[in-house]
Amino acid sequence: MPIWLETTEPNLAIDPQQSSRLLATGDWTFQHANALISLLREKRSGMHSVDARSISRLDATGSQLLMAFLRRQGIETGQLAAKPEHQALIDAVLASSQKAP
Repeated sequence: MPIWLETTEPNLAIDPQQSSRLLATGDWTFQHANALISLLREKRSGMHSVDARSISRLDATGSQLLMAFLRRQGIETGQLAAKPEHQALIDAVLASSQKAP
């Protein structure tokens, strides 16, 4: 199978080294939207940050779902660690969700 067809299931787990941080891994894409919705439905109390640097693929759908999760959890967007190439997309999704003046 060509490498561009290979996918990795998304995951969100408590960081074993810091219990108030979640680790996001895998592909956070439209292809995995149903799995992401199920994964993000769960209320996770006591979480203060998300490390998303191990997300392998991120698209607008995954970014929107991640931002909605952060809002529901009360986690500030500044507490999200992301790869620079993913941060640009996250910033664009955040900007598009802002109310027009």
